[in-house]
Amino acid sequence: HTCGIDAADRLHCWGSDTHGESTPPGGLTTWRSVSASKGGCHTCGIDLAGSLQCWGCNTHGQTGPLPGVTGGWIAVSAGKYF
Repeated sequence: HTCGIDAADRLHCWGSDTHGESTPPGGLTTWRSVSASKGGCHTCGIDLAGSLQCWGCNTHGQTGPLPGVTGGWIAVSAGKYF
C-alpha cells in the first residue's frame, strides 16, 4: 500500500487494505506526515496537531500502545513489524 498527503494536508492511501492499512482513522482530516510500512500491514501518521496515529495490523504492537511524548510528534517512520 501507499499513502500521500495532498497540498490541502489531506491524507490519501491506496493499494492493499487487507488489515485496514489503507483506511486512515475517521475524524482526522489534516496531516503533517505519514509513513507506510514496506512489506508490512500498518501505517503511521502525524496529524497537524502533532498527534501520532497508527492503523492496520497489530500483530507485533505496530499500532499500539503508542509511546507518549511531551510537545507532540514531528516525524514518523514505519518498519515491517515495528
